[in-house]
Amino acid sequence: MDLLISQKEFAQLIYSTNLGIGLREADIRLSILEAEKYGITSVLVNPCNVSSAIDFIEQTAVKISAVTSYPIGAYPLEIKEFEIKEAICNGAESVVMLMGIGVFLDGFYEQTQAEMNMLANIAHDKTTFLMLEASALNDEQKVLACKMAIEVGIDFIITSTDFKPNGFGETTIEDVELLVEAAAGQIGIVAAGEIRTARQAITMLNAGACRICSPVAVDIIRGFNLIRDGISMSTREGLERCS
Repeated sequence: MDLLISQKEFAQLIYSTNLGIGLREADIRLSILEAEKYGITSVLVNPCNVSSAIDFIEQTAVKISAVTSYPIGAYPLEIKEFEIKEAICNGAESVVMLMGIGVFLDGFYEQTQAEMNMLANIAHDKTTFLMLEASALNDEQKVLACKMAIEVGIDFIITSTDFKPNGFGETTIEDVELLVEAAAGQIGIVAAGEIRTARQAITMLNAGACRICSPVAVDIIRGFNLIRDGISMSTREGLERCS
């Protein structure tokens, strides 16, 4: 099959996540330098790393996204609100919030609705991402979370924390396809969760994801040319979905 997107275009679909427990300032700097080199548009960091990350992106095209309430999500609304406000104050250009999975599983949807509303309202002039744990939810719950996020005006859903100690499985192609169908073009679906190769990333993009989140974004981009003949037209459409 003919190559339909360039490596530069492919890199625009990959977000680099830097959320490790032992992450140091030098690691953040390196990830931003690599993002600039490989054309990665966004680097996701913990809220406490936003300020230093902003200093490092000067004179680059890289954007910083703060990942709040990570990696558990089970925090009081006031804590989530503080993290989001602090991240924005420190210069984050987009905000990710991990939803409270347990309360959602218990059916306390008013609490889930409240935190989604809070994210959408506080970060109304930023790009917003709701992070969930797709493998912890059944199909009805995935669709419900997606519909609730659409209702309050959140921009994207990220399918997984990609945090192994949480004990949940990886995001599947079926998860992505289900969420894309539920989204109906009203919210972008970002695939995350054990995506470590270019082939895996392309599979998720072909399933309808508009972006990929991975802690090995550079490795994925490096592997792109090795399998580029397997890219389908739907991957190019990822450049246009939710842009």
